[in-house]
Amino acid sequence: MCLFKFDKEKYENTIRLEGERKGEKKGKKEGKIEALIGLVKDKIISLQEAASRMGMTVEKFEKEARNLALL
Repeated sequence: MCLFKFDKEKYENTIRLEGERKGEKKGKKEGKIEALIGLVKDKIISLQEAASRMGMTVEKFEKEARNLALL
């Protein structure tokens, strides 16, 4: 016996919204890394400071920047 009616449209909308939120969050993170790399390249802040602002180790920050083809 089924206890609830499956609403396919509601389910698809929920999944879509979750994907949009994840995409926005990822985009903001990438944008922040890009801005910080710009400051590092302009010698305004150090790589260590940029990593610290992102709450990452220098190694993790460099890896993220390389994945975005910024380093």
